[in-house]
Amino acid sequence: MRNVYRTFIGSFPAILSIIFCCSIVVSGNRIVLFGDEEAVNATYIPLDSPRGIKMLESSHTQRSLFYSNSLHFVTQINQGYCGIASAVMTLNGVVPKTRAPVDPVYRPYKYFTQSEWVKEPCVKTKMSRSPFMGLTLEQEASLLSCVKEIDTSTVYADSDLSAEEMSKMIKNALDNDAHVIANILRTAIGEVGYGHFSPISAYHELSYFGKVKTYFLFMDVARYKYGPVWVEGNVLVKAMRQIDTGSERPRGFLIVTPGRPKFDKSNRYVQSE
Repeated sequence: MRNVYRTFIGSFPAILSIIFCCSIVVSGNRIVLFGDEEAVNATYIPLDSPRGIKMLESSHTQRSLFYSNSLHFVTQINQGYCGIASAVMTLNGVVPKTRAPVDPVYRPYKYFTQSEWVKEPCVKTKMSRSPFMGLTLEQEASLLSCVKEIDTSTVYADSDLSAEEMSKMIKNALDNDAHVIANILRTAIGEVGYGHFSPISAYHELSYFGKVKTYFLFMDVARYKYGPVWVEGNVLVKAMRQIDTGSERPRGFLIVTPGRPKFDKSNRYVQSE
């Protein structure tokens, strides 16, 4: 990851042009803000705004996962595949490429794609309903469990966890290069829509008058609708606390990390089948 960081540092304009080249940002209730004073009072700041770009470049930003997610950033292929798109985007950043499946479209190259991953036997078996209808947090975690090369932890935004505690958990995950997939209710962050999954790729801490406000970079996979946006921590947690009618539980987030290597009795590495 350090090598990747050194390769990309200083290349923000090129990276951002790739991210936004296919993106049409629909404002909804969003306001593109300029300047620190306005940013202090904002609950969300578009990444492609002047302030959003400055936040990404700031020394107060943890952005190591931003590079990995930028390399594998995808647009969901239909309006129900936000969970699938977030999963394959994450898998391509975590799973060794030699262990990825082959999509016939890209044969002989190995890469997780939305259209092929849902055809995997384990994934098909675990889908209790059509992914066109969207997934619950539990279902998203269940699908990811089909990939033996990773470990997935599920965190529900229950009331026994404070907003500060949840923010710290996400920041700690990002600090340790773990991938985070958030499940939110769009309307709770001022957007149009319903439940939604997307990766969190960075966090920025903004200090003012002795206080620290944390923003998380929500890299929206519905790029035909919204672009990546910095969301204030308490607002993001509130959006995750909203009840998912499909599960009757709060939403939350997933932490995805490489799985622990498995060894046989001769201490030789065993690949998952």
